[in-house]
Amino acid sequence: MRSLFVLGALLSMVLVVNSCGNGGSPPTAAPATIVLTTNPNPPTSGNVEMIVTVSDSKGELLDGVEVFVFANHSEMTGMTMNGKATGQGGGRYSLKTAFSMGGLWKITVQIKKPPLNITQTFNLDFK
Repeated sequence: MRSLFVLGALLSMVLVVNSCGNGGSPPTAAPATIVLTTNPNPPTSGNVEMIVTVSDSKGELLDGVEVFVFANHSEMTGMTMNGKATGQGGGRYSLKTAFSMGGLWKITVQIKKPPLNITQTFNLDFK
């Protein structure tokens, strides 16, 4: 009978601990959203405008952000591009650059506006 009491107590404790642990913290929104588009779209080798749009966690467009763009060709080591985008207003930033060849490029966008320092990576297939 005592073992039945102990088993019941242990089961109760497991249920209490489990119910406390499942609440957890609600998921938090990302501090900023980065959207990358190109002109032309889809991108091609040659001259390309990289267009970055930045908004905060509430969807408000962010101006006054430093935006850096880094690119590495996924199939050809040593083929890189980097630069700082310029503000166009309305949370939009632009960098005009040239890509020497088509193929898969890994594009990393970094935004900085204290206290934000966020990096996001995109994979783009240049035709």
